[in-house]
Amino acid sequence: RDRYVLMQTGWDREKRVEGDLLYILLKDGKVYIEYDGIGHGITDDLIGEGIPEDNIIFSFLKKDEAGTA
Repeated sequence: RDRYVLMQTGWDREKRVEGDLLYILLKDGKVYIEYDGIGHGITDDLIGEGIPEDNIIFSFLKKDEAGTA
């Protein structure tokens, strides 16, 4: 219940295609972004909805790059 995935599905010619757009994990009051394939990114939207930058973690980056928003 703490994991959320946003997927896209559709057709490419006559072949069915699907893929992840966003994968996040909610843990200990923080939002861990595991994958963000949204063109503009999800971070600004999360901040705009009141989630503090310090509570947004970029899990898809290397540990020395991850930091917070």
